[in-house]
Amino acid sequence: RFVAFGLKGNPDLPPAELDLNIKIQKAMAILQFKVEAQLIDENPSFELQDRKLLDKGELKLAHGGARFCSYLGLEPTGDYRSFICDNAGSMSFDEMKKRLDSYTSTSDKKDKTTVLLAPSWGPSGLLTRYGADLLDELVKTGYHIVVRPHPQSFTSEAALIEKLMKQFPENDNFEWNRDNDNFDILSRADIMISDFSGVIFDYLLVFDKPIMYANAGFSKDPYDAWWLDETPWTFEMLPRLGKEITDDYKGSLKSMIDECINDPSYGSARAEARTKGWMNAGNATADTCDFLINKLNELSEEENS
Repeated sequence: RFVAFGLKGNPDLPPAELDLNIKIQKAMAILQFKVEAQLIDENPSFELQDRKLLDKGELKLAHGGARFCSYLGLEPTGDYRSFICDNAGSMSFDEMKKRLDSYTSTSDKKDKTTVLLAPSWGPSGLLTRYGADLLDELVKTGYHIVVRPHPQSFTSEAALIEKLMKQFPENDNFEWNRDNDNFDILSRADIMISDFSGVIFDYLLVFDKPIMYANAGFSKDPYDAWWLDETPWTFEMLPRLGKEITDDYKGSLKSMIDECINDPSYGSARAEARTKGWMNAGNATADTCDFLINKLNELSEEENS
């Protein structure tokens, strides 16, 4: 269902209360749009006439991509009409790789396979869908298990996390990780199990290590991609990058982990994903600066001509 003013996240409200909150958010947004329009009209020097979302009682523009605007029958804002995209690479990946090349972990390296469970949050996240059953199966593998919930889980799913942490206390083979910096645990882990969390690509592209994943009945509704029709690239690539955890995973989790670690075909798939998901590796900072300088010079020349 398309909800233009849907609540962000997973507030876990009863249907009637959720519907009421959506209506309240819509009313507040319209009031904001009205105030913005008045300020723009009263201050023509701001040169923001093309940014008025509400004019004479009608919704005119929308901050968002072309698909969202098309659905509402509106023109995108001036920002999106003049948007320029140049694929200079990923400065984040480049910096992570530089750090990795000279990194030495200060944590004790376990003498057994370390499995990192790094789920996202929300109703489609691994911990929400499988919870204690998944953690119990991981413990049964005999490997060293590290669970690193998404930081938002401690707010949006606080009761669930508290329950799981009590049920699975830390010991020599099990740890909960809440480091502000995830770099150390990413470098220590031998394999990651995740869902649609973005960290999965940090791990397999930069650290070049195997992954397992669970779609877990992913729903786009609570997320910024709820208005997209296409299948996200993440889910197109994942089947080739690692084993999928489905509802019948019990009893086979250890063999699945071992296969992902030892099967060379997954390494080949990671290499292919790297060419698509991490273009211009190592040169992003310099090329981005060059692009911005060239664009600034171009605009200056147009202004002075």
